[in-house]
Amino acid sequence: MFPTIPSSVVNNAGILGAELEGDVSILQELVQANAATVFANSEVETPLQLKAKGTMIQTYEAAQKCIHTNYYGVKRVTEALIPLLRLSDSPTIINVSSILGHLRLLRNERAKAVLSNEAGLTEEAVDGVVREFLKDFKEGRLEESKWPSHGAAYKVSKAALNGYTKVLAKKHADFVINSLCPGFARTDITSNLGAISAEEAGGRVVKVALLPRGWPTGGYFIDKDVYGIVT
Repeated sequence: MFPTIPSSVVNNAGILGAELEGDVSILQELVQANAATVFANSEVETPLQLKAKGTMIQTYEAAQKCIHTNYYGVKRVTEALIPLLRLSDSPTIINVSSILGHLRLLRNERAKAVLSNEAGLTEEAVDGVVREFLKDFKEGRLEESKWPSHGAAYKVSKAALNGYTKVLAKKHADFVINSLCPGFARTDITSNLGAISAEEAGGRVVKVALLPRGWPTGGYFIDKDVYGIVT
């Protein structure tokens, strides 16, 4: 039982959905390359020229676990706590996303069309994107269906989370509900690579969590400065 009525929920569930072998700095290179694509407003996933001698290994089992943690896990926690949040004067939900969930990094046109259709987006439609991704992965059709070539499960899970955030914001108009990318922080999931500390990333989350009622809801916040990208 909660000693006080909660006013905010921060959903920070996150696993990579892939294994790194060899030089783990390949993860940092991949994140920086994808961030550059996003900030350059490019719709094309250009061939990567990586210096790190590492490998990112993607398996169906890891992808399934990633989707169930990063997307379905957030949904379950949110649905369980919404009745309690309703008792607050300023109910707030923050879903911690990633720049890797940006739609510019999704090459699957159907998924991109569904998730970018804000007016017609539904929870069932977002679930459908996730199911289709896992089906294609299981059947070995990631490349054929034009899903991301690196970190596919993580990207899809965070893109779906952003979509779910928009659906939730429409459904609960009296809440402030947003998703944000706090930056590529030095944590266990990033092999302690990244441009900012976990404390700095946490501060960005708190800043958005404390937005008062009347501020934008259903948004997806990215701080360009935390990536050191020049465009």
